[in-house]
Amino acid sequence: MFLQLIRSVIVTGCSSWTVYEYNNYQGGCACLNPSDFNNCYPGLYTNLDNLSNQISSARRGCYCNRVLTPEKPIILKNGEKSGEFFMPATEK
Repeated sequence: MFLQLIRSVIVTGCSSWTVYEYNNYQGGCACLNPSDFNNCYPGLYTNLDNLSNQISSARRGCYCNRVLTPEKPIILKNGEKSGEFFMPATEK
C-alpha cells in the first residue's frame, strides 16, 4: 500500500510496471515502461495524468490497456560522456 503521494515515477530495469488507483491492483490503471527496452534505459514519468497522487498499488508487468509514454531521454553519443544516460531537466 502506498500513501497516494506519488506524483512522478522512474522505471528502472527492462520490465514494465502497472500502477493502480486502489489497493490490490484495483481501479484506474496505467502501464509504465522503461524508455528503451533494448538498452534498459530508465523511463521518467513526471506526468501521471489522473493517477497523480492516486496510486495505491503496483506490480511488475503490463496488465492495463492504458500505456503512458515516458519523457524522452537525452543520450549523448560520440560526445562528452558517450553512451551515458541523461534525463532532460523539466522547467517550471
